[in-house]
Amino acid sequence: MENVVLYGAGYVGKKCYQNPCRRFKIVAVLDRNETLYGTEFAPDVPIIEIDEYIAKYRACNIVITSYKYEEIIKQLKSLHIYNYRVA
Repeated sequence: MENVVLYGAGYVGKKCYQNPCRRFKIVAVLDRNETLYGTEFAPDVPIIEIDEYIAKYRACNIVITSYKYEEIIKQLKSLHIYNYRVA
């Protein structure tokens, strides 16, 4: 099973996490809301910032689970991160 990082801790991210048919393991959740950093999205699934993704999770693909996916794609490209897909 592939390890992935979700980008977006909101409604779509929660639905993706709850989907019993998903074919990947969610190891962390990226979000731009600084008040969420250091909390857990679910048991053993931390909410992280982009710097932590780069330092610890760079080998994991990102699944974008946000309605603001165009902004997120611009941010990822500016950081030379291309291993993502939109849910």
